Amino acid sequence: MRAPEPGNSPLNHYTLMPSHLRRPFSTEELKDMAWHEPLSFSKNCPVMRIPSNGPVGRTPELFETRLFDIENDPDQTQPLNDPVVEQEMIDKMVRVMRQNDAPQEQFERLGLTIPGN
Repeated sequence: MRAPEPGNSPLNHYTLMPSHLRRPFSTEELKDMAWHEPLSFSKNCPVMRIPSNGPVGRTPELFETRLFDIENDPDQTQPLNDPVVEQEMIDKMVRVMRQNDAPQEQFERLGLTIPGN
């Protein structure tokens, strides 16, 4: 798991339908909404960029980068400390994030350096 940088920012919602799982966004949440250029999957429609209130109710251990060998440690009790494997996973994550048109800020909040940027 790649944890965000301290501060967990910048963090925004990108959506065409401003709704949480169980309720719509509040007026307070929408007051700082801005239109963002279309994303590759939004069929040429601009999307709303809504600042997030952050990780409400999440525990501090979620903000640590951890790497596990889930084949040999399915319960994820023994984190790996292998910089070579970690870099391989970072490279794969950057590639998939690019393929999925992740906003630049997501790379920033995860502390990822993108070659060529």
